[in-house]
Amino acid sequence: MIMDRLYGGVCYAGIDTDPELKYPKGAGRVAFSNQQSYIAAISARFVQLQHGDIDKRVSAAYM
Repeated sequence: MIMDRLYGGVCYAGIDTDPELKYPKGAGRVAFSNQQSYIAAISARFVQLQHGDIDKRVSAAYM
């Protein structure tokens, strides 16, 4: 929801979890439906996420 609001075109977002423990690994994935949204997200490099008491700066890693 946040990434779609910031960059648009999000068609998938998920959190990577350990297959045995079913616990988040601390990483996630976002797929975009168009190149413009993808380029905008990668160009920003970081996004500040805030939810209640949590304030987290998240980096974009790509291949």
